[in-house]
Amino acid sequence: KSVKKPIFTDSRSKLALEYLSGYSNELAVFNIESYSGDLKSIKDSYIVINYKLIKNRMEAGEELEFFEQVKKLAGTWTKVNVIGNGIDQNLVVYYAK
Repeated sequence: KSVKKPIFTDSRSKLALEYLSGYSNELAVFNIESYSGDLKSIKDSYIVINYKLIKNRMEAGEELEFFEQVKKLAGTWTKVNVIGNGIDQNLVVYYAK
């Protein structure tokens, strides 16, 4: 199944999605960490947040500035799918209208 909308996610999840898709470039996956604008400006796109991976990276001392914006905006995006048990274990797919 093809996804016709851009996908924004963290750098490590981006690498995993590219690997799983066979690097076919059929997925338009963008690194949300290097997004230069305000995340509010992302429209008509999916946002994939791997809360467990982000939690682990932050516990390892990484500064993930984009995550503060994600926490504020997540309630304004439409939740499409949740995988996992508990907020810090979930991979959540959102849609930004």
